[in-house]
This record gives sequence, structure tokens and C-alpha cells, in this order.
Amino acid sequence: MLFRKILPLLFLVFVGTVSFAQTTKGLPTSRILKTATSLMEAQQYEAAEEYFKKAMVQAKAGNEPYNLAQAHEGLGTLYSRTNQSTLSIEYYQKAIKMYRAQGLTVIANVVESLMKGVQGIGELYAGVEIGGKGIKLSVIEVKMNKSGENEYNLKMDTSINTDAAALSYQSEKETSDAVSIFYNIIKNRFAISPARTHIVISSGLKQELDKYNKVEYFAAVVRPKELSSQIKINYITAAQESEMSFRGIVPQRSRLSANQLDVGSSNTKGGYFDAMNHFVPVTFPLAPRLFKDWLKKQVIKVWRNF
Repeated sequence: MLFRKILPLLFLVFVGTVSFAQTTKGLPTSRILKTATSLMEAQQYEAAEEYFKKAMVQAKAGNEPYNLAQAHEGLGTLYSRTNQSTLSIEYYQKAIKMYRAQGLTVIANVVESLMKGVQGIGELYAGVEIGGKGIKLSVIEVKMNKSGENEYNLKMDTSINTDAAALSYQSEKETSDAVSIFYNIIKNRFAISPARTHIVISSGLKQELDKYNKVEYFAAVVRPKELSSQIKINYITAAQESEMSFRGIVPQRSRLSANQLDVGSSNTKGGYFDAMNHFVPVTFPLAPRLFKDWLKKQVIKVWRNF
């Protein structure tokens, strides 16, 4: 009696196994991997796991190192999404080793970032912005989540007020001292490498420096002696600053439906992504402080002519 009850179930299992074998028989490994990935995106994890393992066996038998690495990476991602951290790390490690053996450094680095996300390890980056009214330091931890998107964790955010736009000896010294203080924090407290340390002159301050043709002079005079030679003090335009700000603030999935406007002390900048995924900057060389100064000058002119 019991056998009769479970017979239909056994039949379904048998048919499913035969069906799986037939659907993958003769298919190239790349096609099996694509099927596995599609199943995983559809959250059909058990079926996806079977396809990844089938691809792994076929790639190994056919001496296909790239497809073999892809199969391991796929299983690493699948186990990450199903909260099987130990298995995820194991397969990611194997995939990284295989990719590096083939000289595929970029892919290996991306997979390593995914693995670190599973391990709860992030990458630290430091940014120093030299603005017209102060110097800002931001230390950010970047992690890649299960969906492959970056998550940002602000580790430190502080500033030192200096009047860099005054272009006086005192303001230049104060600015250089502030950069030096922040560099020591970056180097000694957080141990962030020069490759992940960025120092920029803001677009608003550059706008002021351009009036006197002093951009290069200013970058040199505020550079501390102890600053690593690998770190350059660069400047950015209002258009570049608005795009970087947009990318840092708006999640990738929302970029085509969002816009932003940043009203700074020296300029106003913002923009949006068009349908072709190209950033369209919107910038104005005026901001509240500059508009107030301009208005004050106009009032003085009127009074003098009165």
C-alpha cells in the first residue's frame, strides 16, 4: 500500500532527472552556465545549483578553464544569496585562483570584492576636498552586496575651516596644515594606501583660482612635504563634480529617474542621466554668497550715482 502511494512521487523524480539530463546533453558549457545564471536570477536556486554543477563537471572534462572558473563563481554567488557563507567563500576562492591563473586580473578582483562582501570585509578609500571655505575629509568603506552593487559606509567625516579662497600667505599655510593633518589620519589611523587616497580642489575654489591663473600655483603651495609622491592634488570642474556627486548619492537602479542640484558656496551644479545613460550636467557660476556679493555691489553703485 505504501509503495503505491509513493510510486507517483518516485516517477516524477525519475522523469525530472531524465529531463534534466536530456536538456543539458549536447549543450555547450557556456549555454548551461547561461541557463544556470537565469535560473538564479529567477530565484530558482535548486535548479540553478544543478546547472552550475553540471557546467562545472562538463568544463572540467572538456578542459575549459574559463568556463570552470565561471561555474565556481556562479556557485559562490548562489550560496551567498542563500546565506551559505562558508560554501560561498570556498567557491569564490577557487574561482579567484582560476581567474588569476588565466591572467584575468580584473575579473578576479571583482570576485574578490564579492567574497569580501560575504566575509563582511570592505575596502577603505579616503577623499580630501579643498574648498573655498574649508577642507573636508571623508573616509568611506566600500562593500559589494549580494546583488553585486556597492554599499557605502561612512567611517569618518570631518572638516577644518580655512579661508583658502582668500589666497593670502596665512590662508595658504592654514590650508597646507589642514591637508597635512588629514593625510596623517589617512596614513596612520586608517592605513589607507596612496592608490586609494584622493585630494581635489573643489570646482568652486578652482573657479576663483582661474580668475588669477593660480590653479597650479595653489596646488603646489598647499601640498605638504610629507605627502606621498603617488598622490596628486587635482582639481575638478563643476560638471565633473556634479557627476561624481550624483553617482555617489543616487543608487544605480534609480539613476535614470533622478536628478540633483547642489548649491555650493561659489557655484551651483547638478544634472541627470538621459535615456542613453549619458550624464547631462547643469551648472551655474553663481551661488548664494556670490549672488549676495554681486547684489551688494549693485546697491553701492546705485547709492554712489544717487
